[in-house]
Amino acid sequence: MSDLLSAASLLLGVLAILFGLWYPEITKAMDTVEPPHRADYIRPYKQIKAVLYSRAIPLTTACSLLTLVFAPDAKRIIFLSMDKYSIEGIGALRSYSAVSTSFVLVVSLALALDLYLIYYTIKLVQKSRKLEPKNTNR
Repeated sequence: MSDLLSAASLLLGVLAILFGLWYPEITKAMDTVEPPHRADYIRPYKQIKAVLYSRAIPLTTACSLLTLVFAPDAKRIIFLSMDKYSIEGIGALRSYSAVSTSFVLVVSLALALDLYLIYYTIKLVQKSRKLEPKNTNR
């Protein structure tokens, strides 16, 4: 179990570092103001698309994969703990494992980061569609 925790923690750490490095670019793209003239949409559209494809989508995909890889083990730990508690009650705490609990926490943090990134990716896709130069739905 400690190997699993080490792998999950290391991968989440790498994703957190990338998130920290790329977050300012993602939020800057989100804050892009719609130009008053449609002819001026090309530059902000290209900037948003660049951030979307080089930052947001790769980071979201990596975080989703990390979550999907480790979620079954976290789910198993949670259900085993619930079963043990339902049988033993408070006595189940005698077999408490900080490693298992930490693993579930790491996977939960990965899931939270993943949901946050999915939200931002969707918002960037919506913004890029709004600024698409050939979009005539105005």
